[in-house]
Amino acid sequence: MIIRSLLRRHRSSPKPCDLVEWCIVNPGFTNIYIRKLTSQALPIKSLITAVGFKDGGEPRTSSSSFVPSASFKHEHKKYKSESFSELEDLVFDNTKVEELRLILEQETINETQATFLVCQFSNLIDIISGYSSERNVQLICDIWQLSFRRSSGNRVPPSLQANLFKFKDKFVHILMNHGEYSFYENHVRPLYNLPAYRSLPTWADTLASTIQFTSSRKGEIQVNLPSISRFLAGSSHSLQQKRQLLAIMLRKCILYSPKDHRYTYASTFFALLPNVGDAHLDLRRPEHSVYDKALKLLFSPAGNTSLDMHLQKILNTLKPQTSELQANLLTTAMNSLISFSPKSVLEIWKLKQSHNLPLSEDDLTLSMKALLDLKLYDAVADLYNRHVELHHDDQISVLLKICEETKDWKGLQIKFEEMYGKGYLPYEVHYALVMNALASIGSVSEVKQLYEQLQKRQLPPSTGVFAALINAHLYSGDIDSASNEFENVLEHASELNLNSQSSSYLATLIVKIQSKSHDLPNQMRILERCVERQKELELELVDEEHLNVVLNLAGTLFSPKDVERVREIASDLDKYSSTFLTSLMRVYTHLEQFEKAEEIAYEAHQESTVPFTNASVYKAQLRNYRQWYLSDRTRETRDFLSDRIDALIARFDGGKIRIEGADGLMSEIVKVYLMNNKLAEAESIFNRAKQAELLSENIIVPFMKYHSKEKTYEGFSKVLDLYRQMASLKIEISTRSYVHLMEALLYLDGRGDNGLSNSFKLLESVFELNGIKLENAARSRISVEKAHDNAVNLCKMVTLYVMANQESSEESSTLLFDFVNFMRGILGENFSNQFRFTIFNSLGRLYLVQGIPELTSRLVKSGLGELQEKIKTYIDEFPYSPEVLIPQALQREYRQLTGLKLRLLENDKQSDVQEYLDLYTQAAALQIKLTGQQYNELLEHMTVDEEKLYLHESLEMCEEHLISGNWLEAKLMRKRQFLYKVVICHYLDALGEEAVSRNFRILNAYYNVLDLKDLRKEFHDVKDPLSFLESELKEINQQVDRNSDWTVDSILSNLPEFFSPEKQITSRYKVVPHLLHRLLLAVKRHCGNDNMVAFKLMDEYPETMEFLVYHESNSLRHGVFRAMIDEVLPPRKSEDYKARCDRTYEALSHLKSLHVTYKI
Repeated sequence: MIIRSLLRRHRSSPKPCDLVEWCIVNPGFTNIYIRKLTSQALPIKSLITAVGFKDGGEPRTSSSSFVPSASFKHEHKKYKSESFSELEDLVFDNTKVEELRLILEQETINETQATFLVCQFSNLIDIISGYSSERNVQLICDIWQLSFRRSSGNRVPPSLQANLFKFKDKFVHILMNHGEYSFYENHVRPLYNLPAYRSLPTWADTLASTIQFTSSRKGEIQVNLPSISRFLAGSSHSLQQKRQLLAIMLRKCILYSPKDHRYTYASTFFALLPNVGDAHLDLRRPEHSVYDKALKLLFSPAGNTSLDMHLQKILNTLKPQTSELQANLLTTAMNSLISFSPKSVLEIWKLKQSHNLPLSEDDLTLSMKALLDLKLYDAVADLYNRHVELHHDDQISVLLKICEETKDWKGLQIKFEEMYGKGYLPYEVHYALVMNALASIGSVSEVKQLYEQLQKRQLPPSTGVFAALINAHLYSGDIDSASNEFENVLEHASELNLNSQSSSYLATLIVKIQSKSHDLPNQMRILERCVERQKELELELVDEEHLNVVLNLAGTLFSPKDVERVREIASDLDKYSSTFLTSLMRVYTHLEQFEKAEEIAYEAHQESTVPFTNASVYKAQLRNYRQWYLSDRTRETRDFLSDRIDALIARFDGGKIRIEGADGLMSEIVKVYLMNNKLAEAESIFNRAKQAELLSENIIVPFMKYHSKEKTYEGFSKVLDLYRQMASLKIEISTRSYVHLMEALLYLDGRGDNGLSNSFKLLESVFELNGIKLENAARSRISVEKAHDNAVNLCKMVTLYVMANQESSEESSTLLFDFVNFMRGILGENFSNQFRFTIFNSLGRLYLVQGIPELTSRLVKSGLGELQEKIKTYIDEFPYSPEVLIPQALQREYRQLTGLKLRLLENDKQSDVQEYLDLYTQAAALQIKLTGQQYNELLEHMTVDEEKLYLHESLEMCEEHLISGNWLEAKLMRKRQFLYKVVICHYLDALGEEAVSRNFRILNAYYNVLDLKDLRKEFHDVKDPLSFLESELKEINQQVDRNSDWTVDSILSNLPEFFSPEKQITSRYKVVPHLLHRLLLAVKRHCGNDNMVAFKLMDEYPETMEFLVYHESNSLRHGVFRAMIDEVLPPRKSEDYKARCDRTYEALSHLKSLHVTYKI
């Protein structure tokens, strides 16, 4: 986030003004250059030379993938300096720091300056939390010291001190982190002797004055052991507070000292534990949870140190060196690491065995859980059977969990009966496991029977038992019955000893299912009611997950108003955790509020366990940068975002981000690399994840998508190979992967002799995995939640198969109809928006293929109507800046349905031009940007009839959405003309004028190189043309064609390809040539000989009118070029664009040999 001052400085640097470039990157603006010309008598036939060189300079080029802004008649979104945080200035800009110091040195500080100081003090706290430096620490200390000094020569407003004091606790923690106890002792603690602050010491003060962190010359944190011992021996603080102080001491020492000093701190920590009754080192009970974060840091090896060596060093710090203490400490380590590193738990199990340390029942339980987490189910049973002496009832839970995960219901029943039949008298936790397993298949009666049995045995029901009762009803979507069960629990909360964690968990179970129906108003009402009820019941009903569910639903349904309300509730309930803030970042990115997402990234980092190392936050941040980059086409913004992306990836490569749980971040890095066609770099991340055993579907799916887009045998073969790797590595596979696998099999089946048999087998097996039988839907068994989660991808798979199976279209299309009807039977009318529009698109395409346009028309009309209402609501309720930008996800759905509508109109020979015009005006009114191809299709029909030609609407469409692409193409052609002249200078030196005139006759005529002597004069300063050409290639490769890698040698070896006038930009956001010609004729008819009419059009549509004038001249030049090519190699009877390009290359192929023959 700390980067905007760099962009600000970049923006403030003077640059030469290129009006045409400015117009290209700012579509919709009036071209000031043209306005200046409107006062002149400018005939429509004259050529305005706005494109090209200015004062002998060459134009900058833009990316060939340029697509104009997505907005309709609005200012192109740019950074506004007033919206930037000032954090970056304090990091990068010494001017801001000097400004602060000047204020501090003044004799008197006024209110305005005081407000400024408080703001910068707050910013510095944020900066030091993640990007600490001696300069920043010194600066924040200076602000504090000079603001609170009491000499008569310094007068400061009382508000300055009062407002600074609000940040006192955070400031004290910064002082502790950097070993600045002396500053605390001299400049913070004395304040409590003053009347205004006498009763205000806080827990932060207690920590600082007790631990007394100081920093040695080597940079290690040191503590005051006698002071800590006195605190622990005293009676004024609770046992929990004493443990908390020890935990904070250990955590800060590890975080803010060199890594090799942690063993010293471990020794100090262990030596102090007897003071709080923890000399046994078995720190796994609930009362020891305060140690969790510190112990996770302690037991995680740093750098390249192996876990074995790391733990051995920790064991060596123990005094006395007894086997019991060592065994207890290693069991504690296993308990700390189980949540994020199950392999480490197994290593510790082996370490205890190799050191002949006593093994406990808990060791076996933890090792079994580790194997379960790694999905090594057979190994769990084997380990359990080999250590009969360590068996305990807790381990039965692990065995039951295996039965549940493997869907081994028979094994689950046998295991439960064995336990009960052999007199093991299972606890309620075992009932909870079995009941939840039965609930997951909707067995309501069996769940209730077990609950009654549990009550007869007078076992107190746990949260898991209540969850099973609720989940059994939720399986079939019976939310009313599930709610009744929950209400019954709340009524008996006191006698059931229900705590807040349990009540909020049970409430969220119902909310999660309700959210699948996408009834956002109902979800907001439930949330508001839960907020009120938890005050009455004094039980928590709204936890972090509840808020995340509603937040994500509000984002999915494009309701920024409700997003802000959920954010407000989270703030009121003090639920601003790193997890919630990360979810909020994702939602803002989805709504394309990229700057808002970036603003809260800093706060999300601060709320992390270890600030600025949380991979989940970095994942959300990188995703925000990636989507921002794709959304904003301005070069300035893209350069800014490229720097941020590179810096974040470098931070990951440099090991500054925790690798645990980093598969999501790795997935985003892969997407960035594949977006830029950097397959080798993406594969390096793949291999790194595989080596770290973090390879997941999230990382693999982007590769499957990338190779599927190639639409080649090699590409789809790689998709199959990736699937095989997922299966062999036992990676969990969802329907996301099966969509790409279906694409691959359909392609490969199409090249074989067995029809689509393999594809159908895949479809059948995937449906059965999800509880759906294609041939007998009545026997299908699928939960409502699972149906909601997989509906979209399953629909995509069916559609792919049906559209590919045209030979038996009637039989195969029945599959799609049956699937939709089946899902309607499960979900009722509660389809998600995404599923609804997937159906609209899938059935619409199918009806078109089957020749039933009236059904397609009904679907498209219904879909567009729903979208139009949704977008109007979005615009009306937009709570942010006055400028409304419609999110791409909404625009994408609108474009898909518009594409179907255009196909309908194309097939209907009686369609009216007005229908095409309506499509355009409706999209424009909603600020929807259609595809370049769709705009050209609309333009084709709106201009085809001279009698019903909508000239103003056509020119408006070009002005707003298309003509900037044409200008870009013209600009790039000017760039190639400049480079062509440089190349000709080289060949004049190598071949001489006669050979150049003979060999380059056609291209010389096109690029206006008519007099070679004049060309030498123009470039007389260029002594080495090839070196000059090489210096220009960086811009060509990076900004003209990002996928190219042109070198001097490759250009000279491929002169026809590089300099062919047929070369076009890849973007379709441009007017195709024949429509330009049609528009030019229409404008001429409209203007006649009246220049004032032309001037009026020039004023209303400046860029389009200017280009039409330019095009008239350029098309003549291009026509001469084509005629000269036809003389060399006559055209065939019919040829498309690619065939014409190939013929051009062939006609100029003699130029390729020049580089080899005359290479110098």
